Amino acid sequence: MSAILAMVAIAFAVTFTSCGDDEPEQTNVYTAGFEEMSGGLDMFAEAQIIENAFKAELGSSPIVLTGSAEKCDEEILSKCRKAEAKLIATTFNSSIQYVVKNSTTGKVVYDHTF
Repeated sequence: MSAILAMVAIAFAVTFTSCGDDEPEQTNVYTAGFEEMSGGLDMFAEAQIIENAFKAELGSSPIVLTGSAEKCDEEILSKCRKAEAKLIATTFNSSIQYVVKNSTTGKVVYDHTF
């Protein structure tokens, strides 16, 4: 049991990042993933391409940042836009919605359908 707690503590320590020092700090937890998907046989392969692009920018979900919600949301949105830009030249035959939500505030920070 203590080994599991130690691994969880390490995971949180690795994912904490500061968003800025000018506003009151709080812990912001973000979830990222697919909201809705529809398509043919290629759908899961296409979803993997999308997921890989976002993981390269955001890391694995949940994402934990410390700082003001506004600053952290801006940081997350910027990273999402970078991931989206990497996918702009890719043609998808499916409809795949990717959403990033600040679970602390309940705000959807990013929502895009590929």
